[in-house]
Amino acid sequence: MKQIEVVAAIIHDADGRIFATQRGYGDFKDFWEFPSGALTLKEHEEARWLSAHQLDSVNWLPADLQLLDEL
Repeated sequence: MKQIEVVAAIIHDADGRIFATQRGYGDFKDFWEFPSGALTLKEHEEARWLSAHQLDSVNWLPADLQLLDEL
């Protein structure tokens, strides 16, 4: 299996909501992830601010799913 190292940013606002984006391409199309870089959507279909109780409402990428317990 091909393995690459990536960086993700977990961005939250003053209300504790988490910023998440939905992929619009590739093998993981429609999966959700924590974005890297600027907040301008170029490769994603959608972005949302999710409260803690909404984090389980989207289909996370496997790598980002592992981070949810840390939040």
